[in-house]
Amino acid sequence: MERRKKLSEEIEKQRKELNKLAELYGLQGKKVIQKSQQLDRLLNLYNQLHNHEAK
Repeated sequence: MERRKKLSEEIEKQRKELNKLAELYGLQGKKVIQKSQQLDRLLNLYNQLHNHEAK
């Protein structure tokens, strides 16, 4: 459970950074796409942990 909480906090941090980058570079900016991909990986990991704990 603790790992999921830390991951949730990191997701929120990355989401805020993504929003800032999108404001600076637009949605198609290389940095924005890279940050979005990082966030996707974190969200996938979070979902895997959630599904594993639910079993």
